[in-house]
Amino acid sequence: MACCVALALVVAHVRELWFRLRPSAAPPPVPFAPPARRAAPGAVAGTTR
Repeated sequence: MACCVALALVVAHVRELWFRLRPSAAPPPVPFAPPARRAAPGAVAGTTR
């Protein structure tokens, strides 16, 4: 189990170094949460208050 954690840390550091050396290869920043696509539970669609 500890070897998996160590491998994950090595991969994370290698990725970080790679994106510092090649900024154009970095993925675009992802927002915290996607925008809402449906009404909240209990809301009636198409009405405004």
